[in-house]
Amino acid sequence: RELKKEIPCVSRFFFLSPCTGGDNPQEADPDEERTKAQIDKEKSRYKQNFDKLRELKKEIDHLKMMVEMSRERLQKDFEQWYSSMLKQKAAMVRSEGDGGQKKAGTKKEAVELSKTAVNVGGDKQGSSSGRGVPLTGDKDADAEIMAFYKARESLMK
Repeated sequence: RELKKEIPCVSRFFFLSPCTGGDNPQEADPDEERTKAQIDKEKSRYKQNFDKLRELKKEIDHLKMMVEMSRERLQKDFEQWYSSMLKQKAAMVRSEGDGGQKKAGTKKEAVELSKTAVNVGGDKQGSSSGRGVPLTGDKDADAEIMAFYKARESLMK
């Protein structure tokens, strides 16, 4: 912009110079030509930088999409793993109950585990937390699970 403002000043000086006994008005003023060349150079640099930014934006958008896909895949994999762990635990509890090695609360644990099963699609069935989050009964693991689902909810918003 500063360069564009400079051109009229140079041009006015150039056109006034014949009246004051200056050079031929048909000749190009070196200051004006230099200023125009500098403007063209700046335009070219601006276009190059704009094109670079456009390419970077495409790359950033692609990376955002890849992160989102990875996050969804991680969530799905975790829920599948967690569901299989719950099924294994329930099967283990059932087999202990069938083998005559009943512990106090074995049936209660099996019922609780069946209530906390996680659907592969991500829907939770039943819960002992009141929030639809499956719990294991282990305080440390339950705290981690609750933190995971809280983080998940905040990401979904």
